[in-house]
Amino acid sequence: MRIGILGAGISGLAVATMIKEAGLGDVRILEKAKSPGGLASTRVTDGYVFDLHGGHVFNTPFDDVRQWVFDRMPMSEWVFQMRKAKSLFKQRVIDYPFEFALYQLPIEDGLECFNGFQDACRGDEPENYYDWLIWKFGRPIAMKYMIPYNEKIMSYDLRQMSTRWVKGKMPLPSFKEVELAFRSKDPTERVMAHASFHYPRRGGIQSLIDIISSPLKDELTLDYAVRSVELDKKEWVVNGEYRFDQLISTISLKSLVRMMPQAPSDVTRAGLGLRTNSVTTTLCECEPNDISWLYIPDKKMCLHRMVFQGGFSPENCPEGVGMGSSVMLESTGRVDPQLQIRDVNNKSGIPSLQLGRIIDGSYADSYIVYDHEYADNLAKIIPYIKSMGIHCLGRFAQWQYYNMDVCIKKAFEMVDVLKAQHKKSAGLK
Repeated sequence: MRIGILGAGISGLAVATMIKEAGLGDVRILEKAKSPGGLASTRVTDGYVFDLHGGHVFNTPFDDVRQWVFDRMPMSEWVFQMRKAKSLFKQRVIDYPFEFALYQLPIEDGLECFNGFQDACRGDEPENYYDWLIWKFGRPIAMKYMIPYNEKIMSYDLRQMSTRWVKGKMPLPSFKEVELAFRSKDPTERVMAHASFHYPRRGGIQSLIDIISSPLKDELTLDYAVRSVELDKKEWVVNGEYRFDQLISTISLKSLVRMMPQAPSDVTRAGLGLRTNSVTTTLCECEPNDISWLYIPDKKMCLHRMVFQGGFSPENCPEGVGMGSSVMLESTGRVDPQLQIRDVNNKSGIPSLQLGRIIDGSYADSYIVYDHEYADNLAKIIPYIKSMGIHCLGRFAQWQYYNMDVCIKKAFEMVDVLKAQHKKSAGLK
């Protein structure tokens, strides 16, 4: 069986590896970039490690995923550490999540937020994201932190966003948990999601990509832009050149539909209606510190997050430069890196956050925007894609905020489906 895979990110590489190891057929991976990795790509510039599209760390609740990763890249090649996430509020660095650090706010803000949280979750649950944040966290927390932060990262009217995607992606504490943190003045008693993580000792997350892709070098076609995907009888034809019995897509649903000239007009329109946001990431020098992530709700600053990538591994900065001496700045949309740096240096109010020269930068789609129309659009697209026999895998292909470990888990599930199909076609029970 000839199996085509569109995209050589973590999803495409993982499923190709599993298919090859299971002996389910011959794979061909088509990737538009000049190197594999997708959103999990890394560059090393002047000795500084830069994960282009965010600080990609590894942690997982799935035993099979953990085993699969560490079988390929032994645990000795990873650095393990506890995540130290913070928020920047009114020119002070406080613990994350925000609702567990209310006692660290100016006293008026802290009391207002705590009292407001007691009134949360009353009445019917709203269907738009703006009102849902007020309903879930109380108006003070929503207006001081949740709404401004989400408006920055989404760059979209939150009232025009659905709430279906929220569960599982945002910390949703109980009042008892918030009260305990407020009264004990100790936010460390709660275990938040991703409280610890592994990160490659050298080379960034690309080192994992390189290990996975190395055995696939004969099956990997790089610098190859897919322009058309057509069904010819029972074969999939890509760019009129490659022919496959099965097709797995890890590229964006929006892009896939656009490449399918046979798609009905309502499916094509639905694809055009799917929304994404691009993100500007800038790596620059900074003063060493032990923060992992810093979230920034202040709308006077153009960036929404700082990822202190230099502290993820002792080898993420050049020899002779202190560990933790690089940070990645993230802003939604295309933003001037110099503006990002000026905002931090002039508006953060924190001397230890002062930034130095720009090292590297990138710009790419990173976030899905779940507007009110997205579910209806997917209801047109996904059944059509399935009816055509295309398998979709990964964040943008399945239109879900999947982390790296979930992408690998979904690859396991897809291979199980392919195995079942293989047995059925072979007439086996």
